[in-house]
Amino acid sequence: VDPATDMIILKCAKYTNGTPVGNIVPLHQLRTFISLIPRLGDVADARFTKSTSMHYSQTFFLNKYFKKDFYYALYYASRSQ
Repeated sequence: VDPATDMIILKCAKYTNGTPVGNIVPLHQLRTFISLIPRLGDVADARFTKSTSMHYSQTFFLNKYFKKDFYYALYYASRSQ
């Protein structure tokens, strides 16, 4: 959890050789929509546009204002560990 925003931070998982872990999620496995916000840091990547920011970002904030019931379930679960 980021102390400045109080939002959960999500990171893209990669194997040691740099390839991403995972694949496209089949639609029958989706349970709810979430809203991700690219975590920019001190300087934004020059390649970022509204179309490419999800592709080039490696870390994201889980938007706590999108679905509060879902967010708080994850938030409190991450605090209990």
